[in-house]
Amino acid sequence: FHDITHSPAKTILALDDDSTMDKQLKSVFPEKHVELFQREEDFLAATSRNESALVLVDYDFGGARTGLDLITGHGLT
Repeated sequence: FHDITHSPAKTILALDDDSTMDKQLKSVFPEKHVELFQREEDFLAATSRNESALVLVDYDFGGARTGLDLITGHGLT
């Protein structure tokens, strides 16, 4: 497994339908700028503006597809 706590990214972009993830991610990554999205469209727009960000996607984020489908379908690896 990859230890994401050592990522050089200064920004974390996350997609999750659980709004409490914002607080949890900020506590795990206090030195990073965290943006949590609950809408797939907003998340994808942010990832296209910030290609150096660490991207995190919930497997079941409430969309019509899984998080893995989203990651592979949009080349977010």
